[in-house]
Amino acid sequence: MKAAEDALSNAQKRLWFAHKMRSASPEFTVAWAARLHGSLDAERLRISWRRVLHRHRELRLRVLECGDEPRRDYWEVDNLQMRYEDASPKAVAEELDLAARKVFPLIDSPLAEAVLLRVRAEEHVLIIVAHHAVLDGRSLSIVVSELAHNYAGQPASKEDQTYLDYVVEERRSRPSEAQIDAWVDEIGVLDDQDPLGVPPATVEEDRLASSVRQPLSGPQLEAIRELAQTNRTTPQVIGLASFAATLSHYKDAENIVVGGTMDTRAPAHIDTVGMFVNPVPVRIQVDHQMSIGEYLGHVHRRLLRSYSHRGIAFEELVRRLRGGADGNRTPIFQVLFNYESRPPSPSLEGVRVGLIELPMPVSLYDLTLTLRDYGETAELVALYRGRLYSESMIRRIVKNVADGFSQMTLQRTVSALGQLSEAERGKQLDTGSGPALENKGTRPVHELFTDLAAENPHSLAVVGADARLTYQELEERSADLAQVLLEAGLRKEAPVGTLLHPSVEGIVSALAILRAGGTYVPMHPEYPQERIDAILSDAGIEIVITEFDLKSVQQVINPKIAASRTTSAPLGEVKMNDAAYIIYTSGSTGEPKGVVVEHGSLAASTAARREVYPGRHKFLLLSPMSFDSSLAGLWGTLTSGGCLVVAQREEIQDPREILNLLDAHAITMMLSVPALYSAMLDEVDRSQISRPTSLKTVITAGESLSEVTVERHFKWAEAAELVNEYGPTETSIWATYARFNRPEKVSIGKPIPGVRTYVLDRHDRLMPWGATGQLCISGPGLARGYLHRPQDTDSVFVPDPLGAKAQRMYRTGDYVRWTENGELEFRGRRDSLVKIRGQRVDLEAVESLMRLTLSATEVAAVTHDNATLTAFIDESLKTEVGEIRTKLARVLPPAMLPSSVRVVPGLPRTTHGKLNRERLKSMAQEYLTEVPARDGKAAPVSETIDVVHTVWCEVLKMNSVAHDINFFDAGGHSLLVPALRAKLLSRTGIEVSIVDLFTATTVSAQAELLTKGRQQSATKDNSSTGLRQSRLASAAARSRRLATK
Repeated sequence: MKAAEDALSNAQKRLWFAHKMRSASPEFTVAWAARLHGSLDAERLRISWRRVLHRHRELRLRVLECGDEPRRDYWEVDNLQMRYEDASPKAVAEELDLAARKVFPLIDSPLAEAVLLRVRAEEHVLIIVAHHAVLDGRSLSIVVSELAHNYAGQPASKEDQTYLDYVVEERRSRPSEAQIDAWVDEIGVLDDQDPLGVPPATVEEDRLASSVRQPLSGPQLEAIRELAQTNRTTPQVIGLASFAATLSHYKDAENIVVGGTMDTRAPAHIDTVGMFVNPVPVRIQVDHQMSIGEYLGHVHRRLLRSYSHRGIAFEELVRRLRGGADGNRTPIFQVLFNYESRPPSPSLEGVRVGLIELPMPVSLYDLTLTLRDYGETAELVALYRGRLYSESMIRRIVKNVADGFSQMTLQRTVSALGQLSEAERGKQLDTGSGPALENKGTRPVHELFTDLAAENPHSLAVVGADARLTYQELEERSADLAQVLLEAGLRKEAPVGTLLHPSVEGIVSALAILRAGGTYVPMHPEYPQERIDAILSDAGIEIVITEFDLKSVQQVINPKIAASRTTSAPLGEVKMNDAAYIIYTSGSTGEPKGVVVEHGSLAASTAARREVYPGRHKFLLLSPMSFDSSLAGLWGTLTSGGCLVVAQREEIQDPREILNLLDAHAITMMLSVPALYSAMLDEVDRSQISRPTSLKTVITAGESLSEVTVERHFKWAEAAELVNEYGPTETSIWATYARFNRPEKVSIGKPIPGVRTYVLDRHDRLMPWGATGQLCISGPGLARGYLHRPQDTDSVFVPDPLGAKAQRMYRTGDYVRWTENGELEFRGRRDSLVKIRGQRVDLEAVESLMRLTLSATEVAAVTHDNATLTAFIDESLKTEVGEIRTKLARVLPPAMLPSSVRVVPGLPRTTHGKLNRERLKSMAQEYLTEVPARDGKAAPVSETIDVVHTVWCEVLKMNSVAHDINFFDAGGHSLLVPALRAKLLSRTGIEVSIVDLFTATTVSAQAELLTKGRQQSATKDNSSTGLRQSRLASAAARSRRLATK
């Protein structure tokens, strides 16, 4: 047989490759069944089936393998005879289920079969099952139709054009490189592989399918017909347009890529049976300014444009776009739209035929939406991966698509499509509104403290290593210092800096500044001098309270010296719209940016804290004074009559010391960043420390809380509640909270009293329930804005589009979604989105999956030049790098899989206790420079690595390649993996699977894989080990010779 006649088509090769990558699955099975009532001649039907097999040889395809390439052969007709047997109703049900779940081995196995079951004399069930490699949708119609014609004695003539003719023509008329490049450029960059923002499935069972169907109403079907006729287009275009608009709203994106299946038949092959389907991406621009007519015209043109390129093999797009591939997901797109007319139904003489709809057990795509148009009736059917999406979410999507048909006839522009119903809108606004504060939070916090000091003068207010003060003593000390500030010339709202380590003096200073009418500006003593100078200059600070020698300001006040001075000068008066404090955060340029918070905002935030945590607490203050979470403990405690215990710098740095403080002071409440609390739990595990009986509440804030930490908390402190707080500095410390009383999925919860939260798209529209959008916050706790940065302020503090006219809203830049139980789930930062190999990757999502997969808390992911992804993991995990890589490869798609993994003795942190991502980026760059560059010599570590390195260079056509770089980062793609596997087998005699090579994606990892394979083979067959070692040594020697050259 000639090479062209021996080859499979592009579509068949694609299915062969999928078969090699994935374990056996029915996703490529085509099944059809019908119930036949009447006087059926079973033998005549069997003969009719034989004639179909004779006429369409492709049904008898036999796929064989020659090395790393598939080739074709054919079975004899007798190998595919129609099976005929009696069957009970129960047996029929079992056969139908088996047909739907049929798995064809593909290699050297018949790929089509027919079964006729006799239930009773006048009732039969006919089942036709085939692999997609030999049968597509139109081919099924041809087979069923010819089966009926043969039964009626009207057999079709021999095929004019066979499928093999199509294969030969396909090879001959391959599009030019220029045509392919032009089409790839037109498709553009793939911004996101997750159209609904849902984490990808990664394991076998996650491909299990669920389905939702919705019949279209009369008005909806009429709208489709009217729109198609008015705009001179087709119902398929109308369905795709509504689907794309819905996806645009759910994803908050204007560029949407939806997959379509295009028939590649030429007119000469219109009656040929075989696999003629080529998946094609359709890129649609959902421009909100377009009229409905313009939008439908655009979709029509885009669909035609994709159809005109249907001859370009999907594999070519994968290779050019590097659209990613793993064992469970399709590359380039995961959402598909289909349009179907009525399914094939044969007309058999004297027999009434009733079609049986068979279920789809697995879903090839994350979501496939099909518009089934039967003329008088129509329906939408969604097939989706049940582990990815909830049924309620899919039902909402399907309903939105169906509603879109009517909306397009009523609305003028695309912006009106996808609007939430009044019920959906009301649900979101109600769920996103915290309880009313009523008249609480209407007085400055320092005045509330003064009232409590008068009521409970002898109650302990603050405890530290340097002092213990009652409420009366703290009142007097702060009043004295406030008067010193006034004597020093402090003007109303003038900024006063503090540069103090955690201490009682720091608490006195914060209270004194507010009582004097100044603005509190805390700074950390461990800040670099440049940052301190920048803050002093930006805020215009003339007075600093500190024990350090600071020469860059006009006045320095030592709090201990000031404590000995008293005077009767009146204290300053403040209004609720006066500035209370300024917290400096790092702006996008790295320069400190001051957030100005007014007394009214601080009062509202603190009032909400008293509502959420009623009663008096003994609070352990662990946050640096320069971090706004310190104000949560300070004012939440001192305005409720509680006692504040201030941990010293040395104690904060030692988890064991913190645990001792909890016990020694009978602490009832503490607040910490999750990383510090995790370190405390590590110490608990090491030292078997029991929970102090006094501890009732543990609060985490400042960074993402992991489910691992939640689970560990309840193992140690089952009786203590865990609260996860969320809130940017711009919302006066906090805005939402989630309360856990048992291990459960982490969220950031619901809004605090007085706060309203919205999940909005880029047009300030409410996102559909469950879809990811930007978290926006409104309420009395909003900051005034950024000091001396009016443009920055106006860009994020905007009028509330959903509230009263005078109200403001803050755009957080954080992305969240509403969960089914009405809580906010944090999805990542806007600035955590990066591009890896042309695909958008959320670093927060990578880290979240790393924590879950590795059961670790101390993890981080950073990029260098947005080109390579490096994972950092704390050495306390005690897991080898190779094992870490293997675990991550099972759950992360290629674009999210780190190229490098570093196990380090602790992740670097800022003075605020947060991850120091800039330092991590530097560490990643340092690590990359330690590894041989792609153009440099890669020093061999072993003979096996030497061989793998050589094979990589041959496959990738490179001179050298780093041992620790990801295959796909080095320029590889999925279509090169079979060649890589074949060369490794040829050089070493060790067979590894394609799936393994997708898991082990570096030279080092693949060398380790081969080493394990050799060891396993040695135990089975010692006699062949010498031959393999000889091959390996020979290959290594050849590799060294090439390297020398």
